[in-house]
Amino acid sequence: MATTKRHDVKDIALAPEGVRRIEWADRQMPVLAAIRERFEREQPLAGYRISACLHVTTETANLARTLQAGGADVVYPAENRGLYDALARQGAIVHLARRALF
Repeated sequence: MATTKRHDVKDIALAPEGVRRIEWADRQMPVLAAIRERFEREQPLAGYRISACLHVTTETANLARTLQAGGADVVYPAENRGLYDALARQGAIVHLARRALF
């Protein structure tokens, strides 16, 4: 049985830099972090599939993390595919966190 490709990331090796940047942004977003902690406990989005076509940034990566923490299956068709360095770093960590990124 064939598996569906769940990502399209240029250079997955850049993930450690993506992790560093996304964790930095997370520390600047305490309200979103608090929501993510609550979502992890309550799972209010369990059973939902959410698609968000957004510009990939460290902030929107944290939004995707929060939605998944709430139990959602997150599909993330990025609109800034041409920004290879930023997308590769941030996209790599989004993929490693098991979100779909295209």
